[in-house]
Amino acid sequence: MCLPAHNVPGFVPSHNTEARPTRSVRLPQKFNVTLLGSRSSPHTLNNVLSYDNLSSAYHSYVNNASVLSEPRTYKQAIKFGCWKKAMEDEIRALEANKTWKLVKLSPDKTTIGCKWVFKTKLKADGTLERYKARLIAKGYTQQAGVDSLDTFSSVAKITTIRVLLAVAASKN
Repeated sequence: MCLPAHNVPGFVPSHNTEARPTRSVRLPQKFNVTLLGSRSSPHTLNNVLSYDNLSSAYHSYVNNASVLSEPRTYKQAIKFGCWKKAMEDEIRALEANKTWKLVKLSPDKTTIGCKWVFKTKLKADGTLERYKARLIAKGYTQQAGVDSLDTFSSVAKITTIRVLLAVAASKN
């Protein structure tokens, strides 16, 4: 859900209840656990956590992080203008970078599906920076040498490599 411009927190469902399985979930007797609430009724963190012991610097960040939720499906996201704009921005960026080109699909090939991933990006002070949508390929459906002949190397930030080398050096 999109927050209003003045960032007033409100109740936001945090997961899709439409696609949930309907079978009942039972814990083993040996755990002797009493479940409170229902899995089908989403609760935001601010309903069950206290922010009283947090410094003011972290209060805003944690509050926004616990209230904001991201849609899990395209169907959920398309209902809100902010997520629709984020998807349009992603498509524009993919086209500007010439990420793909339209070609005719040969009969012996299958298409590789894609999925939208949605994230809310926060500034360091906890205020909302932007809504981010990424279009990702469902890579698990690809067959090496059939769907693609390209191999892409993984990318790591230099700070990640420095941390890895520092840990390795400290462990001898």
